[in-house]
Amino acid sequence: MRFGHNALQLLAKWLRQMGDEIAAQRYDEHAQRARVSFNQRFWFAEGGYLYDVVDCNGQNRYLRQIFPAKLRFLPSRSIIPLLDQERWNAVVDLVQKKLVTPVGLRSLVTGRSRIQTDLPGDLRSRDGAYHQGTVWAWLIGPFIDAG
Repeated sequence: MRFGHNALQLLAKWLRQMGDEIAAQRYDEHAQRARVSFNQRFWFAEGGYLYDVVDCNGQNRYLRQIFPAKLRFLPSRSIIPLLDQERWNAVVDLVQKKLVTPVGLRSLVTGRSRIQTDLPGDLRSRDGAYHQGTVWAWLIGPFIDAG
């Protein structure tokens, strides 16, 4: 969602630079609708975090998202972050509390029923485990950027 939202904004910016204000406005409106929809559907106010998945078999799933907090695809004042600003600190704080390890960020909160912290088995098994608790060192960069 974040990349699509940013792509819509970038397209609007480029169309505006090319002098096509009507098309630029249309893409700005699409980006705004995506932003509003994201904030309505993915924000869990009582928990102060973003759902990872909504309406999956009648359930919403727990936090594992850091990317929507403060991040922009390209550093530009004209690109509006996907997540409402008043929610940034809550997401970053909870990610720090629940996902940060000494070597990276977990892809899922420990204690969840699907947690899998190692990658045993064949390629298909390993592919299925990547996002079920594995720690990823590269996620520290986006976490620091968001902090």
